[in-house]
Amino acid sequence: MGFATFLAGETLSPGQPVALTSGGVIYKCCAVDPNTSTLLGVCLESGMPYSQVRVGIDNAGYLYSNLTVGESYYVGLTSGTLISGYNNFVTALSGTAFLSAALNYVGRAITTSRIGLEVSPPLQLQNPPL
Repeated sequence: MGFATFLAGETLSPGQPVALTSGGVIYKCCAVDPNTSTLLGVCLESGMPYSQVRVGIDNAGYLYSNLTVGESYYVGLTSGTLISGYNNFVTALSGTAFLSAALNYVGRAITTSRIGLEVSPPLQLQNPPL
């Protein structure tokens, strides 16, 4: 499992998707926040503000429970959350007043407790999606 260590800008928990800000600090990733909408990886441990935390950058490890094997997971519309499936992401976005959101593919569930992390550049989706 590949990981890197970063300085936390807020309280973080294992499994949360995180973004690296321009100040070099990590925060919970959020699909509708332009400052934190680009996925860096997944937090591997708990962290408090100004503490160092490890971030999984190529495999999320066994951090989850009740995942659907084979399902794709995306960064959620709320900071530090995941949404399962593209259709669920689009449905969640269409139920908001946000004009757009960054679609960040986190990876696919390879077991009920593990996501194979596949970080890639986000796609910007308009609301309603075209």
